[in-house]
Amino acid sequence: MEISPQIEPTSTGRLLTCLGLAIDETKLIRSINESRKLFAQLEKDDPSSHRLLFLKKEISNLEERLTKIRRKAKRIKIVVHLDKFK
Repeated sequence: MEISPQIEPTSTGRLLTCLGLAIDETKLIRSINESRKLFAQLEKDDPSSHRLLFLKKEISNLEERLTKIRRKAKRIKIVVHLDKFK
């Protein structure tokens, strides 16, 4: 999964519309990166840790939330562009 920021405003209207989603995206990316680092460290230190199972599931959940936020931002982009034609 691509974990670099993808919600980029192309106009002031888009910036205002997507600001909350862009903030959420950034927070999720940070959480995913931190969880992956912790996962790698735990895997190295204690491969049989129950915490590894939890982290694996948590990373999957965070990635799913990131995908949903990005989809929502794309839908907003389409709506913003359609409004210009009215």
